[in-house]
Amino acid sequence: MEKRLVPKEIEDYIMKMNKNTPYHRLLEMNITELNKGFCKAKLLVEEKHVNPMEITHGGVTFSLLDTVSGSAARTEGYEVATAEMNISYFNPSYKGDELIAEGHVIKIGKRLIVVDGKLYHGDKLLSVSRQSLINLGKLKT
Repeated sequence: MEKRLVPKEIEDYIMKMNKNTPYHRLLEMNITELNKGFCKAKLLVEEKHVNPMEITHGGVTFSLLDTVSGSAARTEGYEVATAEMNISYFNPSYKGDELIAEGHVIKIGKRLIVVDGKLYHGDKLLSVSRQSLINLGKLKT
């Protein structure tokens, strides 16, 4: 993937948001990489992330993909809110697994921004998502 640098003020804004959002801290979702139109984050599955079947709760997966998708859109300089998101779950993950999520901007429109997300454990694809985000205008960093 070609690296396209994110302006420092936008990168700082996104990283501060990730560090200071209580829900991100509750789940311990951590952004690890930003490029223009791209975001990568990780989460180590702990006891608090699993459902009664001892697999990672689908809501954790959804939240992680939602976070990287919104952050990928913000790297393009836009503030966003989720309009719609769908997700497909292919494989489970378990306590102790490190999850890696990636969001890639597909299309930037006047009203909507479309982002694809993928979630992995190692080389195993766990889930994919497609998200439409409301374009709320330029970021105010």
